[in-house]
Amino acid sequence: MKKVLCGTMLGTIILSLSACGSPKPPDENTIMEDLLSDKYDISTQWLQSYKSADDTNQYLPYEINTLTIEKRNTKEDTGYDSVWFDFTASNGIHKYTGSGSAVYKLYSQGGWIMEDCTLDNYTSKPAGKPRVAEMMSEINLINNPLEFPVDASADKFKLEEYYLNTNDIPSEYKDYTYIPQDVPMAFYRYAGAVGPADGLDTQATNTLYILQYVPDTFDGESTDEEMMYRDYVGWSYYGMCFDDNTTMPEGKNEWRLYSAERLNAYSDADEHPGLFSVTITDGQITNVDILRTEYNKYFVFSTGVNYNDSDFQTSWADDYGAAIQVTGIARTDFPNYSYDDPGEQSLNGKHLTCTIDGSTLTTDMFWWERTFSNVATLVDTRDLSEALTPEQIIARYE
Repeated sequence: MKKVLCGTMLGTIILSLSACGSPKPPDENTIMEDLLSDKYDISTQWLQSYKSADDTNQYLPYEINTLTIEKRNTKEDTGYDSVWFDFTASNGIHKYTGSGSAVYKLYSQGGWIMEDCTLDNYTSKPAGKPRVAEMMSEINLINNPLEFPVDASADKFKLEEYYLNTNDIPSEYKDYTYIPQDVPMAFYRYAGAVGPADGLDTQATNTLYILQYVPDTFDGESTDEEMMYRDYVGWSYYGMCFDDNTTMPEGKNEWRLYSAERLNAYSDADEHPGLFSVTITDGQITNVDILRTEYNKYFVFSTGVNYNDSDFQTSWADDYGAAIQVTGIARTDFPNYSYDDPGEQSLNGKHLTCTIDGSTLTTDMFWWERTFSNVATLVDTRDLSEALTPEQIIARYE
């Protein structure tokens, strides 16, 4: 009787060992884990969202939310398992849907191991409203100096409006050319000043920054050029706009003085700078005077290349209007207290060209560069009612 019992027990053990010795092909949960494993982390191809605006090295991890096996070709006898699947994934900011395929191979040690994984296609959409971190990560991509926030602290930005579904976007927004069309969008209110303090206009305050959501889409055949523009997918900066709560910029009315270092100073008396007197009216440059010294005395190099001259022109020196180029024909005027014979220094009829970019004035006038630096810096700003005349400027710097 004991022998029979022992034999029965032995048979049971052998059957159990035989069952354990043949691992089953991976199920959906295993495949989901493998897709985001260290070896095959498919999320490395996707948009990453920062955990905080201050730590750009830490990203929000993705999770595979659902995985549906569409078809499968399992060959346990040869140890191969081919899987075709659909999936959804999210990191709380971006949500992906797509499809792919994977191949598993059976090893005597290790069991079924994913040998290959390919994403055939995918696309993204916002999983929720953008955080401030998404707004902050876009600030360095603002290339228009007139839109750059003076204080880019995170606490200055507040999400005021967002639309994740394009059907929810107010119909009147479709009439505004400065608002993106047919994509999810968000508006951040900025509690600060925008643009350069030394521009031709006053700074706007309480403006709105617009983020648009551009889907990250891959169809299995994306070109290198398309992949280059991945910086512009997901939540990306679209532009700045104003509303009734915005303090709008206004054209300035002021007088400025720019100073250029003298390059050829043979004595202390020769170290007087070259000076540019600039008049700004309603945000437009309307006059440029140049003053310099010869033989230790100042004379007015030009008493005005201004808007009354037919040759006077102003134009943008960049793509945004932050820097203004001024061109015109110089007219020379020598005050009585200058030396009597200016000789070749007379510049009547010669072209004047300079670019004014906030606190810097740059000139490409060759006849100026031989004596002074071609870069002048802002040294004085006044209301137009307090503007200095050429004679007052000369007296001050003599």
